Amino acid sequence: MGSIYPLPKKGSKVGNRLVTGSVYWDHASQAKVELTCTGCGKTSVFRITPERNRNCYCLSNKDKNLTHGDSRKDSRSRLYIIWSSMLTRCYVEGLDNQAWYYDKDIEVYAPWHNYTEFKTWALSSGYEDTLQLDRIDSNKDYCPSNCQWLSKSENVRRAAMKGAG
Repeated sequence: MGSIYPLPKKGSKVGNRLVTGSVYWDHASQAKVELTCTGCGKTSVFRITPERNRNCYCLSNKDKNLTHGDSRKDSRSRLYIIWSSMLTRCYVEGLDNQAWYYDKDIEVYAPWHNYTEFKTWALSSGYEDTLQLDRIDSNKDYCPSNCQWLSKSENVRRAAMKGAG
């Protein structure tokens, strides 16, 4: 098995999508990759080809009334930015905070690669615009059992206690 096309790395961008899954080979020896739209959170699997447009459907419909995954309504909401930043910290190499996320192989719970799934959890778990997302154990992944919403002052206090401990 081999590909004549360069294989994208997890965390790299392809069009307006982020590579959130591993590259794998299907039964027909085709290289496939899981991509998540940075605009709406929709996750899809694609065959790797050099020229095919990998931009999500939501981009071509941004001026129409058709949407999916809350892309237009929440594309710049605070919750959307929290979700997008969480994925970026974990899957994009070369950031200033790489040592705390990417280098530690911190992952995001697979259903949360979809913004709608993350939003559903957030709203049912006490999210408010004044709160910040916190991992209870900073050595574990972003997932429902390891995440909570804290005020900025409480988050700063916890971070100081973790650093002193």
